[in-house]
Amino acid sequence: MIVKHNIFDIGGIVIKDDEYCLVRENRQLDNIIITSYLLYKDKSTKPFRHEMQDSVYMFVGGRGIFEIAKDLVYVTHNDIVLVPQNTYHKIINNGDIHMKFLMFREKV
Repeated sequence: MIVKHNIFDIGGIVIKDDEYCLVRENRQLDNIIITSYLLYKDKSTKPFRHEMQDSVYMFVGGRGIFEIAKDLVYVTHNDIVLVPQNTYHKIINNGDIHMKFLMFREKV
């Protein structure tokens, strides 16, 4: 089975839609979850962690700050950030447009 999506529409379902962000999740594969985020201008995610999963973030639009384990990393489109399991992190959109990024993690 081959299913094609693109970075701006990963398929799946909306799991969050509020004044901070729009989040979609695709659980179509057996072992990997793909989540897309549209983080609105001047907003940030809450600090969170994945206890048993490493995760990979791929930034495809906008710019901002990735706060990971008290370190600040400036991110923009085409950047990738690797986050070890059980590590608190948050994303801050300090750019002038909405920020778009994808997150990939293993199903547990």
